[in-house]
Amino acid sequence: MEEYAPETMLRFNKNLENMLHCGEKQMRKLREDLMNIHSLRRDSQVEAGRKLKELEERWVEMVTNNYKMELACGELAADNEICAKKARMA
Repeated sequence: MEEYAPETMLRFNKNLENMLHCGEKQMRKLREDLMNIHSLRRDSQVEAGRKLKELEERWVEMVTNNYKMELACGELAADNEICAKKARMA
């Protein structure tokens, strides 16, 4: 075609090739950007998962400590009643 085609057709084909290469370059750039976005999103979600797990563990620990304190308060109240009864009898 390069030998026998008119000059205008050769320029037209060259323009089409340039457009194709530019489009392919843009597509590669967009795919790269998309992969970066997915990577950042994934990293963010993994970090959020770690943080949630840490918070859940702390919450369980605090609830357990709260329960232990309630039991200790109950035992102290019972001991106080016993001491008060002994003090009244003495």
